[in-house]
Amino acid sequence: MNKFQESQIQLVSQQSAPAWLESIRAAGRQAFADSAWPTRKTEAFKYCSLKALTDNGFDAQPAVVVDSDALQNASRIAGLDAWRLVLVNGQVNEALSDVLALEQVTLFSKA
Repeated sequence: MNKFQESQIQLVSQQSAPAWLESIRAAGRQAFADSAWPTRKTEAFKYCSLKALTDNGFDAQPAVVVDSDALQNASRIAGLDAWRLVLVNGQVNEALSDVLALEQVTLFSKA
């Protein structure tokens, strides 16, 4: 297993999941760890080098903290009459989203 795979498994392990999903995620992590990393000798990857991911200099980046005022301004579209549902790094940001939008959406984690 290379450093990229190790860092991805570590990041996924830090995420919380419902109990019913945890066994599936654990099996996926194990399959990812056990799988051979594709090289240029792998037919589907012969023209695509993944060397940049496996170099020793790869480090997973922590979540970026952004000023909420800047996010609010960036998420507004002038003249658009609609509910706003703001996702930050793939997660719903309830503080920046409209309450009505949140009432209309069922999050997968709460389904």
